[in-house]
Amino acid sequence: MKGKHLLIGCGVLAFLAGLAVIIGFAFLLSGNEGGVRTPIEMEEYATIFLKENKVLNETEKICAYYDVTLSLDGTEAAVITDERVIYLRNGE
Repeated sequence: MKGKHLLIGCGVLAFLAGLAVIIGFAFLLSGNEGGVRTPIEMEEYATIFLKENKVLNETEKICAYYDVTLSLDGTEAAVITDERVIYLRNGE
């Protein structure tokens, strides 16, 4: 009986480890990477999101941008400009 439970437990752990590896590769191959970005390095989705939601004043210039989300969709991000620090949550 103990051997059967041990085999089931090892099988479940191996499955979860394999699933974690597959998910990790999916994030790596998705194209966008997380991390702090300067204006030159910013992904296009971020600049579009900031413009569409009118986050910045006309005179502000971005110094650094950081998307907090794993999906990198801009709904939670920190932006440092030459005038202020902005923290966006749920796109607001």
